[in-house]
Amino acid sequence: MQVPATNWHQIGDATGDGVVVMGETDQNLDWNMVTDKALNALEITMTHDVSDTTTQKVLSVANADDSAAVGTLETILSVD
Repeated sequence: MQVPATNWHQIGDATGDGVVVMGETDQNLDWNMVTDKALNALEITMTHDVSDTTTQKVLSVANADDSAAVGTLETILSVD
């Protein structure tokens, strides 16, 4: 079943923090290359024009751990 596409700026609050709540389902960003062309499939950028500030991160992967009360996170990041 093909799910209708949603524009990125329409997910969550585009003018606010843009929180996207995930449930217990897989969320995917898929590219199907049908032509031979150069492509940066996912590019994450941030303009850092504030001097003497070292607390910004362009990507942070964190374990929202529940103190192992009910479970353990097996792998926080996997790259194949």
